[in-house]
Amino acid sequence: LGFDLNIERIFKSLCNNRTLKHLSVGRNFSGVKAKYLPRVLDSLVQLLHDENCCIESLSLADSKLKGDTTLVINALGSNSTLKELDISGNSMEDVGARMLAKALQINNKLQTIIWDRNGTTIQGFQDIADALEENYVLKKMPTPVFDATVAIKYHPEKVEAALQKIECFLQRNHNPCKFSSDQGYRLQQGFLISSTQQMVDRLVVQVQDTVNAISRTSTSGSSDPSIEQAGKFVNDANNSQQLLPLFQKIAFKSQDIGNPVEKKLKSIVLELEDVLASHIQNTVQEMLDCAKTQCSTVLHNE
Repeated sequence: LGFDLNIERIFKSLCNNRTLKHLSVGRNFSGVKAKYLPRVLDSLVQLLHDENCCIESLSLADSKLKGDTTLVINALGSNSTLKELDISGNSMEDVGARMLAKALQINNKLQTIIWDRNGTTIQGFQDIADALEENYVLKKMPTPVFDATVAIKYHPEKVEAALQKIECFLQRNHNPCKFSSDQGYRLQQGFLISSTQQMVDRLVVQVQDTVNAISRTSTSGSSDPSIEQAGKFVNDANNSQQLLPLFQKIAFKSQDIGNPVEKKLKSIVLELEDVLASHIQNTVQEMLDCAKTQCSTVLHNE
């Protein structure tokens, strides 16, 4: 029958539990009215954000949360305990895959994710594949066979390429010799920006949903300038969240061997070396001359 609104109190009470490691609440949200579902999921998010949270495994399988699944996914960026997550059977579609991809670029704990039966298309698979290129922790992500079977009918080559890319990165993550200082920097900064990212992601989803709804109901043949403008704002919002990693890459590139600063420092070092050698030689000679003056008999033949 599932939980009702009382599940909110259950999640809040679990914030004081420091021994719970595994939480499986899949198929238990059917009794929650749609208008209360975000409130209930927010209590779960607060649990995952709690500093005393010890949960290592979370299952929301077959809960049919749809777009609301992103409320939980957005919490992954700042969670430091979850190692396994099952969000299969929630029909979160490509919006959910996009949010999951962003979370994977920050999260440094998740090792296993199960996400089949979410209506993922080629775009969602590509987003996840691109995100895993910068994630060196996730090791197990079973191929979403159901979604892949549907998507491959329309884009066989692209879907196969994305799935192979995902598998390639998962295999790479099993090699302990692989490490990215680039990701390490983002992980360190992730806890500072994750809450802001979550807020931006929620607003982006809301705006995108509104734009899609207006576009579907619009009877005008021509495009609405305000809708186009909103779409541009959404793109800028998505792109802005990549600024920090891009800035960091630029900073690292500026420190490459042979950069102008390094060249200048080397020339200064060589010039300074000559000056110091000459200065030391002159100083030694002056000391010897002084010694000969003061002790001329002893140093007469020196």
